[in-house]
Amino acid sequence: MAAIFNSPSKYIQGPDELAKLGSYVEPLGAKALVIVTPSGKKRVGTKIEGGFAEAKAELLFEDFNGECSKGEVDRLVALARDNGCDIIVGVGGGKILDTAKAVAYYLESPVIICPTIASTDAPCSALSVLYTDDGQFDKYLFLKANPN
Repeated sequence: MAAIFNSPSKYIQGPDELAKLGSYVEPLGAKALVIVTPSGKKRVGTKIEGGFAEAKAELLFEDFNGECSKGEVDRLVALARDNGCDIIVGVGGGKILDTAKAVAYYLESPVIICPTIASTDAPCSALSVLYTDDGQFDKYLFLKANPN
């Protein structure tokens, strides 16, 4: 029987690492779409912006609409394309992280996952769970790779 282990290509953890996010984005892309809730941005947005101030990469914050649905993924894919974003960053809980991975999948872009809760497996898995816009399970989206 085969034993298979998939994991992110890099895992970073430590105090104030979000303040260094720009330096982690820089080798992967020139402009990051950072998907976060309004309350998440209020808590960590200044820290993230400060890290990008010292990086060559740019960032564009976008509010997460609350559901990891095909509609939300499509909206964010279009936004990323329209704004020249070549890397996707998810900051938050499982639904945001699954949404970021799905957006990156459809754009064939790198993705960085920044979990803000400890109970999610989204930072490690090559899978996004998609829901309908009203929160009902829709399907699993099996991704080509784990988060960068």
